[in-house]
Amino acid sequence: MHRLRSVLFSVVVLSSTVFAEGGKIKGRIVDFTTGEPIYGANVEVVQVDRRVGGAATNDGGHFAIETPADGVYTLTVTFIGYKTSTSTVTVSADAKAYVDVELRMADLVGDELVVSASRHRERLLDASATISKVTAEEIRNNAAGFSYISHLQGVKGIDYQQVGLFDERYNARGYNSAFNRRVLLLSDGRVTRTGAGNPLLNPVMPRDDLQEAEVIVGPGSALYGPDAVAGVVSLRSRDPRVSSGSTVGLSVGNRSIFRGRARHAGTSGPWGWKISGDYARGNSWEEVATYYTPDSLFSVTDDPDFTSETATGGASLHYYPREDAELRLAAGATRVDQFFINPVGRSQTKGYIHHHQQLTYQDDRFYVNVYHVGDDSGDSFALDTRALYELSGLPRAQAEEQARNSSDWSFWEVEGRYTHPLTSRLRVSVGSNYRSDTSTGSVLEGGEASATLFGGYVQAEADVTYQVKLAVSGRLDDHELFDRQFSPKAALIVKPTADLALRVTYNRAFKSPTLTQQKVLLPVQQGVTIRGNTEGFRFASLFGAPLPDRFANGLPALKPDENDTFEFGLKGTVGERAFIDITGHWSRYKNFISDTIPVSDIQNGISVIGPGGMPLQEETISFTNFGGQDVFGIELGFQFLATERVTLRGNLSAIDAGELENGNGLSQPFNSPEAILNFGLTATDLVTTWTRLDVEVKHVSEHEFRSGSHNGTVPAYTIFNAGAGYRASNGLGFRVTVRNVFNNKHREFVTGPEIGAVVVGEVEVGF
Repeated sequence: MHRLRSVLFSVVVLSSTVFAEGGKIKGRIVDFTTGEPIYGANVEVVQVDRRVGGAATNDGGHFAIETPADGVYTLTVTFIGYKTSTSTVTVSADAKAYVDVELRMADLVGDELVVSASRHRERLLDASATISKVTAEEIRNNAAGFSYISHLQGVKGIDYQQVGLFDERYNARGYNSAFNRRVLLLSDGRVTRTGAGNPLLNPVMPRDDLQEAEVIVGPGSALYGPDAVAGVVSLRSRDPRVSSGSTVGLSVGNRSIFRGRARHAGTSGPWGWKISGDYARGNSWEEVATYYTPDSLFSVTDDPDFTSETATGGASLHYYPREDAELRLAAGATRVDQFFINPVGRSQTKGYIHHHQQLTYQDDRFYVNVYHVGDDSGDSFALDTRALYELSGLPRAQAEEQARNSSDWSFWEVEGRYTHPLTSRLRVSVGSNYRSDTSTGSVLEGGEASATLFGGYVQAEADVTYQVKLAVSGRLDDHELFDRQFSPKAALIVKPTADLALRVTYNRAFKSPTLTQQKVLLPVQQGVTIRGNTEGFRFASLFGAPLPDRFANGLPALKPDENDTFEFGLKGTVGERAFIDITGHWSRYKNFISDTIPVSDIQNGISVIGPGGMPLQEETISFTNFGGQDVFGIELGFQFLATERVTLRGNLSAIDAGELENGNGLSQPFNSPEAILNFGLTATDLVTTWTRLDVEVKHVSEHEFRSGSHNGTVPAYTIFNAGAGYRASNGLGFRVTVRNVFNNKHREFVTGPEIGAVVVGEVEVGF
């Protein structure tokens, strides 16, 4: 086995001679970071170059191997994605030795196991997509990880922005917006988004229950359907079968940061359970806006509450009929109170609640997932609209009541999948799903909007030879409001060696307009209204002049956007200390959906014709499809074992777009930096055993950004992050994380506040 999978393994071996009924080595294999048992690890016992026996660990991480009555043995433990462990065990006559082994994750990522690329477990090196993994150790060592988004900021291909203390956002491969809707977020297999159609930008599950995150950059509609036009973020929670016990953590930091979290999980026979909670509070950076009457004689300031609070909790009951099968019933909710920048201005989120209920069954062939997610806007209101009513003469309390955006969203999905290995080299999966999407509220025309979708897909993967793998898949989606969409995918993977893979992939993906994009009706400022585009727009000249060409033929109704993408990838090990991951991509976008933009030109007398046939005395903001655009880029990533304790890593994402074609007379910037650079260093066991140090630097290039009322240029910026931690043998852990070490005041969102340093320290105990 290459050194990259065998060096630097950490093992704690507790050998003791006890009464037993014969020569035998028993033990348990667990993850060093989480303490979770490792199922399927390979354990081998050798004596003087002679193999004595071997075993695979069960679901509790246990193994037992018969040996001669006495002697000294070498015990080796291997598992994909972890460093190999080798230790010496002494067994006396008529006795047994008990060995506890803690495996550390591999420093080089090629052997890590991923699921999201093909919806089954495989080596990252063999995946048919551009995929990265955020491990449990990385999540655990980020004390300033206030939500899952915090752990994505250094991932290759991800455009991360910090807008507020707890307000973090992300995108992939261009066309960013204030509420980006191009990346699908899954939490234990359920779609996790808001009624507005964007991924939930707050904690999805308590940090102690977040096991890992997989990030696909690039189209994913062939397996996941709409919403996966630019990528997939898949979060997986911890299984009580392999993570029993209790954890309690407490964090404090600057900006009045306080955080408390706890988790308990256990098992009894075939049953398992867990419950967890996470509360965080802090003061975000301030940015006050002033609003004026048209004649500028009167003004009001919005004066938001910049105190941010989030509370997340969840519970689940698990039944394991056999080792490879699980039935899970889960429920959870997140509550948010914070100042928030929305696509058309600013809002105060008060009592927003996102909740879910889920029933899932899965084994090695069947997968059935039934769930409901929803949200309630609570007492949230638009600060811009409140200012509008104040300027009209209403007292603030009454204006706030009028500006309240009362809304509810309900989303149901039923999904089933069957996987069957036709031969030892050919695997076929078929699946289908049904979705029902309903929104109600004062921000929608008519107060309600709904849609259904039925989709089905098939995937076949064939090991043509030991060096060549072919994967093809296709999905057909039937949307209630739009034409059927077909999303094919084909991937060819060639492995000249066991640790090097070349990949060529073709994907087609699509994105359907959300209910909000079709039905929203919301006054946002004096004389400015955002309207959904479900039937298109016709225009009139208020001055009686002929309409300019841009307006003469009207603006068509929204339809799904599409893209065809080719990717060329190379990933694998170089020598015994380096891992590289290179992806080049080219996409052809067609009918891509804009963010909110002005579609009228009221200053020059061009108005939208309203439902009654009369011109509207307003500036109308809405959504439109643009014609076509080519997007191309490259994503480079590497890891390098500088020494046995120091690992270097980094990535570069560079992207550009061609000329916008057939833009209906409108223009739209690409809204993404041309270059994002991340570089980091991790050092372990430097001062003493179980210590860790992380240092990171991030650079983002200057870029133009226009999304609704948020227009301007985001200057280039460079920030440094650092963290240190120590885990004691008694279950105590101590960590400190500093974001923006040198307090470089900068903006990551065009109308957001200046971001400064964040310092968080935490203590954790597990028992």
